[in-house]
Amino acid sequence: MSDGSPGDISEQPAVRVERLGKKFAIYPTPWKRAAEWLSLGRRKLHDDFWALRDVSFSLSRGESLGVIGVNGSGKSTLLKILSGALYPTEGTFVARGRVLSLLELGTGVNPLLTGRQNVITSSRLLDFPGGYAEQKLPEIERFADLPPGFFDRPVGLYSSGMLVRLVFSMFACFDPDVFVVDEALSVGDVFFQQKCTQRLQEMRAGGTTMLFVSHDLAAVEALCDRVLVLHGGTVRHDGDKKTGIGIYYALGGAGQPGTRASVPAPTHMSPAATAGDDARVPSEAPEVIEAAPQFQPVSLDLSRTLPWQRPDMREGFGTGAVEITGVCFARDDGSPEPVVQQGQWLSVFMQTVGLHDAKAVNLGVAVFDRHNRLLFARGWVNAGLMPIDMTAGMDIVTRFAIKLDLEPGEYTLTLSAGQALPDPTSPIGWNQHIGGDRYRELPHAAKIAVIPAAGRPRTSFGPANLRSRVDGVILGSRSESIPGAAPITPNTASTLTPHSSPQSA
Repeated sequence: MSDGSPGDISEQPAVRVERLGKKFAIYPTPWKRAAEWLSLGRRKLHDDFWALRDVSFSLSRGESLGVIGVNGSGKSTLLKILSGALYPTEGTFVARGRVLSLLELGTGVNPLLTGRQNVITSSRLLDFPGGYAEQKLPEIERFADLPPGFFDRPVGLYSSGMLVRLVFSMFACFDPDVFVVDEALSVGDVFFQQKCTQRLQEMRAGGTTMLFVSHDLAAVEALCDRVLVLHGGTVRHDGDKKTGIGIYYALGGAGQPGTRASVPAPTHMSPAATAGDDARVPSEAPEVIEAAPQFQPVSLDLSRTLPWQRPDMREGFGTGAVEITGVCFARDDGSPEPVVQQGQWLSVFMQTVGLHDAKAVNLGVAVFDRHNRLLFARGWVNAGLMPIDMTAGMDIVTRFAIKLDLEPGEYTLTLSAGQALPDPTSPIGWNQHIGGDRYRELPHAAKIAVIPAAGRPRTSFGPANLRSRVDGVILGSRSESIPGAAPITPNTASTLTPHSSPQSA
């Protein structure tokens, strides 16, 4: 419930949730629903689905809580209960003060009314005192920054971006005690998102309590004091932001045990591998790998112990001569979770089986960001390894060890098996730019995540941390900033101490 009493709310939690739960009845068909109703409770023809179960937390005045979790974890259900849009099945909650919720942009806006009229109407529906909205109109109009004249035009004429501006401006300027926001910053142009972020920070500084749901974890880390991780309707973490974000990535990662069906580990060496060490897939020369940790050589014994998972086969394509049957991960500490800190190494293991004869097979991996931009790709031929002629039944396990010096976030992996083409002009005899047949490619084979490195200074900005070196010299000051000024004497110069990024050492 929401308690709007004017008592002293500073000494009590602004929001308190105790053992909250929400159950939905899932009917297989509408007829089953009608039949259950007609039975007057004598027959149960539905399945119970608990969207939330045993959720408890509290928020002090001015505290900001980020609620994160994979899709279907119960985030929106929780916010709708706290906003009064849904009733809980069990448990209790109290939200003290004025509660405003920005759940679905556009909800409750009348397209026939103007922006100005919608602001006034919304304030009355929210039981604000008379004249309150009229006092706020100049501030709301200024913050929304709609094109000239549109604030007094019907909302039905607004673009989606203009609607976002109106609704967020209206709720953010109404000065709530508790502000509930669900993915509001994921829409609108980047400049308005920045404006919204600044406004939310001002509201935090002014004592507004916030519950903020977003898949933009950078925004969560910037705007929230702590993080609540929901998974399967239950609380998995309530506390430190970085720890919570790491747990979120682990729960949503492709390699999380139990999230996908496991695949059997290799049980025997392929016929080609029984001929001796010469048949083993070669390793890249150690001097080519910069600061790589010492890896246990890929072997049958190692492949048997790996936690193989089936890759995501969505949108996979190829001739079908080769199949990619398994993927798994290993961190430096031995953990199989595909979640690493910035700058750490992650081993990506790929299991490939020949279904038919395939000539000059070149196996590879690629990393894409959330905008589907290629950040990195490498195959055997790029690493100077010779492609292999595969026959039906041949089983190959390949490891790609990658130093993930990327911005924190989620990334997808593409795994591929293609045909390498001979190139007599290449130093290794194979074309390192163009391939032949695509035997198998899985564009969404797996998901990995990079989290901020604990205690590591930030040496650069951008999606990748490139090897770099910075130095210079202080030349002193010129008496005149015009051509022909007197040259600086050597004794006025001072050399800056060179500083290299960790990668350039």
